[in-house]
Amino acid sequence: MEPLPNTRLTIVKKIKKKLKEVKPQKDYGYVYVYRLEGDVANRYKVGTTKREPKKRLKEWSNIHTLPLITEIIWEVPVGCKWVERMIHLYLDPYRLIRYELDSGQFTDYMYANGTPTVKGVSMHRHVEWFSVELKVIEKWVETLIDFIVNQRPVQPGQ
Repeated sequence: MEPLPNTRLTIVKKIKKKLKEVKPQKDYGYVYVYRLEGDVANRYKVGTTKREPKKRLKEWSNIHTLPLITEIIWEVPVGCKWVERMIHLYLDPYRLIRYELDSGQFTDYMYANGTPTVKGVSMHRHVEWFSVELKVIEKWVETLIDFIVNQRPVQPGQ
């Protein structure tokens, strides 16, 4: 799945700027891909944590009704936050804004279409969600980790 045509140039500019900022720091952590149990296909939460990913899942379950299921976890020895920022930039056209309703269910809005203002309702706004195939996320995360760890050129198309 390719980014929407009108956003490609913006994404490329943002990515080029972030690539110039690469300074592998001792930023050890994990990149995770989670999904909600029983959710529709291709809806994933992509984020990072410095703690054990199981602890991150437990934090979620302490606050939210629907449990998360782990799809993939990568251990990242350096530059973990940078990898997260880069993958979020690339996936931005597929970003979902999710609001959790009182029922525990989520309502979704595609970020590219604009997020409605929800007035008079106390709902948490979740922004690390994307509507995209898992293989797209996997390919980009692995490419970015390889780049930051081994300082190899980013060429995910090959």
